[in-house]
Amino acid sequence: MTVIELRPPDAETLAGFIDLRRAVHHHDWPDRVEPNWEVERRRVLYPSPGEVELVEVLFEDGRVIAATTVGLTTEDNLHHANCDLLVHPDFRRRGHGTRLLLRLVEKVRAQGRTQMTLWAPEAIEGGAWRSPAARAFLEKHGFTLALPVMFQTASVESMDPQTEEDLYLSAVNASGDYELISWTGSTPEEFLAPLAELDSMSLTQTPLGELELEDEKVDANRRRANEAVMAKHGLDVCRTIAVHRQSRELVANTVFVVYPEPSVHAYQGITIVTPRHRGHKLGMAVKIANVRQLRQKFPHVSIMCTENARANVHMNAINQQFGYSPTECVNEYLLKVN
Repeated sequence: MTVIELRPPDAETLAGFIDLRRAVHHHDWPDRVEPNWEVERRRVLYPSPGEVELVEVLFEDGRVIAATTVGLTTEDNLHHANCDLLVHPDFRRRGHGTRLLLRLVEKVRAQGRTQMTLWAPEAIEGGAWRSPAARAFLEKHGFTLALPVMFQTASVESMDPQTEEDLYLSAVNASGDYELISWTGSTPEEFLAPLAELDSMSLTQTPLGELELEDEKVDANRRRANEAVMAKHGLDVCRTIAVHRQSRELVANTVFVVYPEPSVHAYQGITIVTPRHRGHKLGMAVKIANVRQLRQKFPHVSIMCTENARANVHMNAINQQFGYSPTECVNEYLLKVN
């Protein structure tokens, strides 16, 4: 057996890494939306600005059978590492996971990080079966549950048209002092800096459980660079914002990340309203406007996916109105690295 670092990624090893991820997905989450594997390949080739991903792969007889990833930010949260550990279903229960986890912890420590996270699925009532093995493995090695996250999906047509129209008119009537603006692709120049400022407060406006994280440091240049990399990944963006008519302040934002064909899904990212402007149904207004734009501009998309902390009761209630239903809990586990 040989462990090598996937940097720079040669085509053959990268293909083996993607094949491993595909096998793990089909075994562990057979009912979840299929990732776009070409997008995932490009994500390895073109990392996002302000982020570094360290990938190690384990070979046996010329085949990639396991891997670890360490995701590091370089501008903020310099104490944190977001990690992943993958073992091919045919090669589990042989000690590979334990050996790779020990290497993973040492790598995180060598990077000067003091906390790391790994994910483990959990079945929910009425949902598909999920193996408890990953949770038991992490807890055995000192990880503790930090943040339960609900994975949810909905059809783009889930909401009854009349109900949608009634909710939209109610939201628009309550937010008469605000203008809704939608677009796809790159951010218009006039909104680049304000949107970056809103991005910089987004992380700590959502429940973080036991995670110790700070807001990201995003400016106009980093935001523009991130859009360029997303285009390299093959992704598109479908966004709606709200602007205060009098002050022209950008006060609300919601976004879909749209996957290219043959994928049929879009990922619902952050929906945020600045604290000073809450109470005007702006969250509902921008979300409905953006779903309508998604239907119009991306007819190949039939499924919306999102993740929210279980504790985010308000946003989960809104998502239910859009027809989202939880399919599983994806738990984020935390280890303090001393």
